[in-house]
Amino acid sequence: MNPLTAPQAEQAERAVLGSLLVDPRSISEVRQRLAPEDFYDSRHAQVFEALENITGENPDRELALDAVLQWLERAAQIERSGGRDYIAELLQHAVPARHVHHHAVTVRDASMRRSLLQSALLIQEMALNPGDETPKNLIDRASKSLLDIEQRGLGSNEPEPVHRALRDNVEEIGRRSRGEGQKFIGTGFRDLDSKIIGLLPSNLVILAARPGMGKTALGLNIASNVAESGHGVLFFSLEMSKDELARRLLSERAEIGLHELRVEQPVLTKRQFDSMDQVVRKWSAAQMYIDDTSGLEPIDLRGKITRHLNQRIDSGEPSIGLVVVDYLQLMRVPEHADNRVREVSEISRSLKEIARDFKVTVLALAQLNRDVEKRGSRRPVLQDLRESGSIEQDADTVLMIHRPDVYGESDQRAPAPGEPPRAPEGMTEILIRKQRNGELGIIKLQFDSKRTAFLDYTEPDIDRGFEDEFAGESAGGF
Repeated sequence: MNPLTAPQAEQAERAVLGSLLVDPRSISEVRQRLAPEDFYDSRHAQVFEALENITGENPDRELALDAVLQWLERAAQIERSGGRDYIAELLQHAVPARHVHHHAVTVRDASMRRSLLQSALLIQEMALNPGDETPKNLIDRASKSLLDIEQRGLGSNEPEPVHRALRDNVEEIGRRSRGEGQKFIGTGFRDLDSKIIGLLPSNLVILAARPGMGKTALGLNIASNVAESGHGVLFFSLEMSKDELARRLLSERAEIGLHELRVEQPVLTKRQFDSMDQVVRKWSAAQMYIDDTSGLEPIDLRGKITRHLNQRIDSGEPSIGLVVVDYLQLMRVPEHADNRVREVSEISRSLKEIARDFKVTVLALAQLNRDVEKRGSRRPVLQDLRESGSIEQDADTVLMIHRPDVYGESDQRAPAPGEPPRAPEGMTEILIRKQRNGELGIIKLQFDSKRTAFLDYTEPDIDRGFEDEFAGESAGGF
């Protein structure tokens, strides 16, 4: 293969190796994506092989440079690896630990493209010089070649002894107990965070509701809370424009009614303008980005996330922690356009893969079907997810919004003697209908219709009956 045209990612290779030489404890994660042969530079392949060996001997090792040099000298590979000075120079290319995974994926992707190019040349040669091979045999060989590349792309996640997984868990729990572990990303809502323990990386969270219940409002509230806490956020809006979302955010943060900002000629006080200016200044440093491209396909979404991550790494900005999609059923998969169930299934599966591959939380808003409005109880259930049961299967957590006042089931007055209790105006139930590693349940938020925003619920609980249906339920299952 011509080295001038071969796909390569030598800068990412140096970043991965430099980071592992500084702190090799993350090699178990990198090893799931990379093998020595994935490195374009043969020197880098030798160094990575040495790192694999020394961490296998001592998985708790914190510094690796001297151990790598010693291992390569014992194996008589020090010169093939570039020499002591070159290996030491790799330390200068180390990146923050949170970026190592992204660089590893970049190295793997370049390796897969090289393999694709080699397969293409092989297929071309077979087609031009088939010998005694039938076309069917040639197609089978070509298919196997491509399938092998696809399997490599899934990672080298080999079976691992359970004691190692147990030990890794104990160590990670210990780091968190000392305040040294990865910080969970909170939604910004007290009761919700206490129930779902925040937004976890690699998780797909579905936030579902009927139209008009406020799923975009709640999704935007969560996104803005996450951004204000210092984490990067990508918000993909397939329904509303950037201007509409910005106006909602301005209304919420400046505490000005949304209607006041939407009229043709707003009549605002100086204090309100000052409040909006403060919001703009405060948010100038926030790491939240909005993309309002309509009709996105999963492959488009993946490409946009990849490009955004590359830009953030190049500029030294922190990685993103949350990706919001508003909303799932507006995405498209053209090859399955004739089968809506298959199309939605492919979308939900792709969103879960994106969460895992980029190690972010994907918060996907989803619309519920009309069945919820035909029942005596208007509280939505998993079966109400529109167009595909695969959404609930792929999701780690499913949250559903129920606002009694939308159905005329709320009242500000106290109930008369013997009358069933009614929900206070604006009280909103967030139903936790699935939680893969936690309990099901219900929490309450307060909806401010003027600002189209949700707030923590502080009123006394007047209706314990709202929680009866969850009695005895615990784990969310699979």
